[in-house]
Order: sequence, then structure tokens, then C-alpha cells
Amino acid sequence: MASLNNITSKIVGVDDADQRLDRWLRRKYGHLPQSHIEKMCRRGAVRVNKKKVKPSFRLAPDQIITLPKSIGPTTSKAVRSNTLSSYDQSIIHQLNNSIIYEDDYFVALNKPPGLATQGGTKQRGYIDKYLNHLTLANNSDRIRLIHRLDKKTSGVLLTGKTLTATREMMELFKTKNVYKYYWAVTLGVPIPKTGEIKSVLEKDRTQVNRMMRSVSTKNGHTSNSAKLAYTKYSVQLTFGKLLAFVLLFPQTGRTHQLRVHLSSINHPILGDEKYSSDFSETSLPEKFEELNLVSRMFLHASSLRFHHPFLNREITIKAEAPGHFQELANYLEWDLNDISETTFQ
Repeated sequence: MASLNNITSKIVGVDDADQRLDRWLRRKYGHLPQSHIEKMCRRGAVRVNKKKVKPSFRLAPDQIITLPKSIGPTTSKAVRSNTLSSYDQSIIHQLNNSIIYEDDYFVALNKPPGLATQGGTKQRGYIDKYLNHLTLANNSDRIRLIHRLDKKTSGVLLTGKTLTATREMMELFKTKNVYKYYWAVTLGVPIPKTGEIKSVLEKDRTQVNRMMRSVSTKNGHTSNSAKLAYTKYSVQLTFGKLLAFVLLFPQTGRTHQLRVHLSSINHPILGDEKYSSDFSETSLPEKFEELNLVSRMFLHASSLRFHHPFLNREITIKAEAPGHFQELANYLEWDLNDISETTFQ
């Protein structure tokens, strides 16, 4: 660890509590890449209460963060705005056009596919980086992520305008009082056409390119990281035996849950190369390649429903599916207006 003359200390305030250390560092020192943050934590250059912690460590009030003075001065939102690249500005413009809901407490985006929610190694642009540059009807000093979507997944992404609102909504997610609906296109048609998938998900250490794997509940938990996952599904439209448009209603919120569950019943999501072992061997029509459909993943968070903790009324936020969904629907002559999420109500 650096000598005392070369380090500085910061006290975690109430407004900074319950957020990841790496997010705190990026907000305070906007120029820091995720790879550098990970290296500093790994080497112990950044510590919390004198202890080495991971970048994902969640902060609590009154904790003391020590870090090198060479990390630089803190940067304000205004200063960061002046140094935004044309790439950053284009993403901010895209996100401003993606706002689908706003009140005094929450902002919802229709997350574009291909844009990561959070930063990571080799991740140049990500939504969390730009939240405080959004142009809102009612301004907020800080916008916080409440949940996340995978990089290739599109759809409703909810953020909080205040720490209190963020915590309230995170608690609703935790207690399963937020109802999430997804659209997906699968390779093959699930049988039965309406059903449920229950299994234990755990980290997959057998394959380099995968994060999670599904384990039958009959086998019980096979590791400390294993968690029960539960998904309801309903096939809405089909294209012979080749493809199906599936409505998904997850009852739990595990990492890559929907992708792993559909793969576990041998009907992976179209475009999900990570969880489709025989993806390259599928006999899709040549038109798919012409339309560049195979390179995009067909998973969309279509709507979010919850009882608003501050407005005291039911809220439903819907997100229009991205262009590649409509391109596929046009080609297959599917009418997406026929999709009914009341199937699970």
C-alpha cells in the first residue's frame, strides 16, 4: 500500500451509501476506466476501512475510503460534460430519446440493445456512465440504477431520482412485488406451449464463454453460489417448428435466468450465441443473414408493473420492441399486436 503521504481519505455519506465502490469511484473521478479500478482494488491501492475490497463492494455510511492522491481531483457533472467525446454525446442523445417514463421519483428508459447497463473490462460506453447527463423534465442531482439488463437485451430499465426512491424500489424488486414481462424468440417451439421452468442456477466453471448453468432441482444445490430460479412462459406465435415467439414471466431475478432456462429446455434464444451450443448449425432461412438478424439477440423487457410506493397507484411501463423484432415479425408475417401479457394475470 502507498505511504501515508501519498494517500487521501473520503468518508462515505448517507447519499453515497448502498452503491458499489466502482460506481462511486467513477462518479467521483469520471476519467477512471473499469480496468484501472479493478487493478487498484486487486493491489489494495483502494481500501474501505483499511481492508482490501472488490470493486463490487457495497458502501455504507461513515465508512472511510482510502485511495492514492495521484488518482486526481474529483470531477463535477459540469466539468465532465465539457470533456464528453462525440461518442459519449451520441449515446446521451440516444438515451434521451429512449426515456419512456418520468415522475418525481423514477425515470425509465427503453434500453437500446447492444449498450451495457454497467461498466466492465473493455467496456467503453455503458448506461450508468451517462445517467447524470440525461435531460429530464424534473431535474435530479443523481440518477441511480435500480436493476440491470444484459448488454444485448433491450427494454424497460428503471432508475431512481433519489436515494430513498431507489432503495424503496430495490426493496420491491427484492420482495418480488415488481412484475416483469419479456418477449423472446426461441429456436424451436417449447412443448408444452404454456409451462414453467424451475431449476437451480449456479456459476458455470466448465465452459469459458458461459457465466451460468442450470441444474435440476432434483439434484439439490451443488455449490454455495447456486440459487433457485423460476420462470413461467407462454408460446404466442410460431414459424413451423423452427421458431417461436415466447412471452416470459420470471418469478425470480437471477443472472442470465431467462437465457439459461430456455437453453436448458433445448430452445435457446435466437441470437444468443453464449447459451446456444449448436447455434452455428441451425438451419435458418438465408433471408435471416441478409437482414442481419442472427447477430442480434431476441430478448426484450417489454413491460414492468408495480404499485408506486409514493404515488400510491398501479404503474405499468411498456417499452416498444427494437427494430430487429419488427423486421423478423414482418418477414414471418407475425402480428406483434396479438401478444397479450394478460396470459399470466
